[in-house]
Amino acid sequence: QSITKDGFPINPIYGSILIGISFAISDEFHQSFVPGRHMSMFDIISDSVGLVSGIFVSSRISKDAI
Repeated sequence: QSITKDGFPINPIYGSILIGISFAISDEFHQSFVPGRHMSMFDIISDSVGLVSGIFVSSRISKDAI
């Protein structure tokens, strides 16, 4: 399902992924300023994989419910 605004198709799933990965990056950046913590690319990747997996599963469940 796409939402069209001014002739530009927008898929809510892509927006959710973009916002989620942006949050993961900003959270890791914030951790670099906390004593005893550090920024980790592995954590960003793990957060991103979990986010995409969760969105995929929830989209499959909601399509089955319809």
